[in-house]
Amino acid sequence: MKFNQQNMDEAFAAMLLPGESCIASVYCVFKRTDFFAGVGTRNVLPGFAACTDRGRLLTARFPSLLYFLCDCEKSAFEMSFIKKLKIHKNIFRQYLIEAVFPTERKDFKLKFQVAPKVLGESFPNQQQELEEMLSVLSRYEI
Repeated sequence: MKFNQQNMDEAFAAMLLPGESCIASVYCVFKRTDFFAGVGTRNVLPGFAACTDRGRLLTARFPSLLYFLCDCEKSAFEMSFIKKLKIHKNIFRQYLIEAVFPTERKDFKLKFQVAPKVLGESFPNQQQELEEMLSVLSRYEI
């Protein structure tokens, strides 16, 4: 599977509520946040993230190297429930977004990295979409 805008739109289309639309959607890489995050080779998973006009953060992660053989893992989070949010810009001018959401047992941590430009992939509006996403998320930053 080649990642492109069409794949991203298709991944989020099934997750949108009736009348809901994506404000900003980006290609990103998700980072593991569990205890064994530093062990092994699959610490980074490619995928997509989007903010919607109804205050939801949607994610679609591809857990396998054989993307075309598996479905993506889809999740939706209410941004109003964000317990903690940090946005960092690293030395490579990529943004690392860390969000914590409360759950019944323990907090769920979501961590993903977004580059303003994606080389070799078909995301012509990545930079504008990233700026829009940062604008939306900055309202929830704690």
